[in-house]
Amino acid sequence: MKLLIADDSLLVRNTLKRLVNAMEIPEIELFQAGNGQEAIEKFKEEKPDALILDLLMPEVDGVGVLEHLKEKTHNCFISILSSNVQDPVKKRCMDMGAHIFIEKPITHEKMKYFFIKMEKWGGDHYAVP
Repeated sequence: MKLLIADDSLLVRNTLKRLVNAMEIPEIELFQAGNGQEAIEKFKEEKPDALILDLLMPEVDGVGVLEHLKEKTHNCFISILSSNVQDPVKKRCMDMGAHIFIEKPITHEKMKYFFIKMEKWGGDHYAVP
């Protein structure tokens, strides 16, 4: 399974990486992007199974990434990770193709929630240990 983490904060990316690695999910490949443009490029290159996407990033923001992905055919589970949890923001992201919205800061419980939701979305292919 390929997971792309797109967040401009190195601390957030490293925290996500640490949490994912601690879950010991078999055969997971992690990719990182520090801004929205990098996220789009990594998405094209790696064709991830899942994307954890921050909304506020330089160059192209998370909404811009969602707009780009909405135009493309893909089979990717998309989670927004943001501290902006206003209902209109959540609704807009969901309308643009996001599957779930997770509020920062990220925790082990929230990461487990991500994988459980992805498993339900994608079937046994993404089974959480």
